[in-house]
Parts: sequence; structure tokens; C-alpha cells
Amino acid sequence: MRRFAVLMVLIGVVVSACSSDQTAGTATVVDDTSNQVTVTDSSSSVGTEPATTPAVDRTIRVTITEFQFEPLSFDVSVGETITFEFVNIGAASHTAAIEYGGQTVMSSPREIRVGDAGSITITFDTAGSAHLFDPQPGHEAAGETATIHVT
Repeated sequence: MRRFAVLMVLIGVVVSACSSDQTAGTATVVDDTSNQVTVTDSSSSVGTEPATTPAVDRTIRVTITEFQFEPLSFDVSVGETITFEFVNIGAASHTAAIEYGGQTVMSSPREIRVGDAGSITITFDTAGSAHLFDPQPGHEAAGETATIHVT
């Protein structure tokens, strides 16, 4: 499979070198550890970081144990950018996710192992509520949830 990926990259390089449009700069990277092939075009914004990142207004520390977040509810203001820092003090791995405004944001890293930490940074731009939960099978149903009140 790896040989096929490398062959496809080489074919792509040859084809692009033979094309009549020589103005766009293209770089091909083959990551031997994951067999990942990445093609970037220097004439576009692919791979660039956003110009600005919202400033974090505050950080809220949340502990995770078996089937519980602590605290169980949070109050935030419309317009605030909050970083939730999750610390796993339980005996099993957990994940944190926030559903807000029709989207779900996952913790980084996705799996928060015993003794490790993860985080979610989110800007709350409309009043209402958000749902914090662990999407691992059985965790949310067992009560691993919290509510975020946005006022």
C-alpha cells in the first residue's frame, strides 16, 4: 500500500511538472510513519494558520471522574471565550465534548487518559445553554454531563 501511495505521488509530480502552468508552487510530503501524503499549493491559503485567534477571557478547570464532571454547571456571558481545562482524576480514560449552536466541539486530545488533561476553547456568541458530555459509549447515559448557561 505504501509503494502505491509513493507511486501515486511520483506520478502527480511528473504530471504537474509537465503541465503548462508553472506559476503555482507545489510541495509534496510523504510521512513514512503514517503513510500520509500531503500536497500543498503555495499560491493558496492551504495550510496557513488563521490571522487572529480570539483572546481567552478565562479558563475553567473541570475534573473528570467515573461518569461525572465537576462542577456540574457553569455560567458564562455572551461574547466570552472560555477555555475549559479537563483533568482526568478517575480510573478510566474519558473524552469531553460540548454541543453548542448546532455544533459539537471535541476535547484536544480527544482521549484524556488517567492523570492527563485536555481542553476545549469556545466562544459563546448567543444566549442559551450548551451541553458538556462524554461521548464514549455509556458515559453520557451514566450521568457524565454538565450544563453551560450562557447569559
